[in-house]
Amino acid sequence: MRATLQSFIDRQKTPINVQDFLKSIDETTIVSIEDYLKEQLHLKYKKKTTLSEVQYSEDWDSPQGIKPNRTFEWEDVISMIESNPDEKFNISEVWVPTSKIYVIKKFNRFPSLSACIRNLNFTGGLYWEALDGPTFYIAKMMVDGQMEHILISTIGGHRTMKTVLTSGYDSELPSRVIYIGDLDLSSVSKRAAKLHHIDCNKRANQTAQDRITSGVEAEDHVFVEVMKALLDMKLFVDEKQMKSEAIEGFRKISSWQNYWDLCSTIGYDHVKYAVGKIQEFTTDSVVLTQSLETIATFRKHFDEIVQRQTDDPDSLNEYLKQGFESGFVSQSDYRQHSEVTSNVLWMVDQYHKYLKNTLGRRAVITKQKLLKALGEDNLDVAAKK
Repeated sequence: MRATLQSFIDRQKTPINVQDFLKSIDETTIVSIEDYLKEQLHLKYKKKTTLSEVQYSEDWDSPQGIKPNRTFEWEDVISMIESNPDEKFNISEVWVPTSKIYVIKKFNRFPSLSACIRNLNFTGGLYWEALDGPTFYIAKMMVDGQMEHILISTIGGHRTMKTVLTSGYDSELPSRVIYIGDLDLSSVSKRAAKLHHIDCNKRANQTAQDRITSGVEAEDHVFVEVMKALLDMKLFVDEKQMKSEAIEGFRKISSWQNYWDLCSTIGYDHVKYAVGKIQEFTTDSVVLTQSLETIATFRKHFDEIVQRQTDDPDSLNEYLKQGFESGFVSQSDYRQHSEVTSNVLWMVDQYHKYLKNTLGRRAVITKQKLLKALGEDNLDVAAKK
């Protein structure tokens, strides 16, 4: 990830608190993995809607490999907390009920049923040695009208689901359990988010959306800074994680990584201008980063030339407005080529047509200016496309 945009942070008139836009722990989805499995069976397996039907169909063997040690029981964990609530602990070889394991969508992803079944089919069932070290934080939450101890999944959601698939509901899973000296769900989830982010940020199968979700919740400085920049431009990555009333009028960004790269390489102000015009003149639900790149690059290199040659205080604004609102030009047109130079050249041509047909003015971006801005090598490559 590129260096942070400290200049952006420094010039914020009103500092952005990302948590004002994100759903709180009370507003987000918290579900037990067992309940989520039941839901997924009904949604995805029309002819096999119960666990027993799936088990019979897949015909998995009983767990194979070397079974982990059984040092602590679930009751031991509860007893340790109740006897000394101020004593923090981090213990392994704890066998916990799978019914106590929950996933919090605020920072974690839900396990994939299809991936779990595929992995189980590869090994012919559960393989003890492949479970590694499922890790959970213990907290308290209201369940069916009363406060109960639960386990927050950080590393091991898929392994929990695979255990339930092969061994049944309310089975047991060898785990590592962490108690932070506090059972408050909000406090514990902050710690759980940090560990989850450290783990998931190194996993190749973690999606970009998952990474920024966990990064912000874990208060990773760079991810928080990305989120602030997105919010400043009325953009979001995952609408489900946001407070609906706080993001009214916002749009989804197609790739937050590419967006952040553009802010660093082209310039924050140029990107913000391009985002603003797309939001103002289109009704698209998604802002395409490739289109942003074209418009922002054009503005970076040619805006001073453009405004110096016309009486219009912002002829680029008028050009974009006319194109988008007429319906003859869309965001996709600004990314129709595979690389940015060709897209910018297309935009230069369209802008010159606008000057001639609408304002009766000549072209203002000469070949010499194109060479200076985009480079001879890039122009040669674009010409060969």
